[in-house]
Amino acid sequence: MVDIGLGYPSDSDWPWITEQYVETAWASLTVERQQKASKQIVRDCTVEQITKFREEHGTANQVFIARDNNGDRVGFIWVGQSRSGFTDVVQAYILSIYVTEACRGQGLGRLLMSRAEDWARENGFTSIGLSVAAHNIGAITLYEKLGYKTETLRLSKNLDEPMAT
Repeated sequence: MVDIGLGYPSDSDWPWITEQYVETAWASLTVERQQKASKQIVRDCTVEQITKFREEHGTANQVFIARDNNGDRVGFIWVGQSRSGFTDVVQAYILSIYVTEACRGQGLGRLLMSRAEDWARENGFTSIGLSVAAHNIGAITLYEKLGYKTETLRLSKNLDEPMAT
């Protein structure tokens, strides 16, 4: 992997972060969900989430942006906090992670995850969670190598399909 620096995003980074966040959100949907939604709806919802997260910036959440030795953006991770609706426990939570295609498989995802875990420890969290699309085998493999374990599994069903027998 080329030399990578991690830092905080500047105002000029936010359009790029937003675009990658939208692309990641879109890619996390199954083909069936993509057919029922539009990319514009995903964009609108994602921009709304980003606006909310940015308002709560600081100890509530943090973005780290990765740049190569030319200063080009090659990835980011957004870590925040989440409260369990079942146990009321607050834990750190990976809101989004993105690595450019050219840098995938070279350890950048691992580096970003490590920085997010450091942030969580620095802010007093004792656990960290994330959600991942079931079809994103590369990401699942990385997370499992890093010690993440399946905690819950969310299923859905399109009600306009016939009942399975």
